[in-house]
Amino acid sequence: MPISIDLKTERFIRTTQIEHRVVFSLMHVRRLEKDGLFPKRMSLSGRAVGWSLMDILQWMQDKLDERPAGWNLARTIIHQGDRFVSAKEACSMVGLSKHQIDRLESQGAFPRRAQIGGKRVAWLEREVQNWIDEVKIRSIIHFDELLAS
Repeated sequence: MPISIDLKTERFIRTTQIEHRVVFSLMHVRRLEKDGLFPKRMSLSGRAVGWSLMDILQWMQDKLDERPAGWNLARTIIHQGDRFVSAKEACSMVGLSKHQIDRLESQGAFPRRAQIGGKRVAWLEREVQNWIDEVKIRSIIHFDELLAS
């Protein structure tokens, strides 16, 4: 489903922003572009290239929409500041191993990963952060209940 961005906010993003937002190396982005699996870069000037932010966000939205239903039954809508995080980064954020994340995800207790290319998977950083916030809230409520009893 197409995303909508105010054309006044449409902009180009450069190489380092692409690598940060989609967790691909520039070399891998080139391969995906060549295979028609990633938005094409545009020449901005002599040697400078960039990607349309709207095209990148649409690509990310498409990857999220391909996920099976799971942790969050509502459709996630990409926001302009969203980015994907790798398995390594997700593990670092939540303090769990990849195996523990896999188990929680299979139980529907952790955000669903997105298949972003070949065997590569990523999580939407905002969903992982929301999961962390929910764990904190549940812990506070549980602690308060223990104190009350």
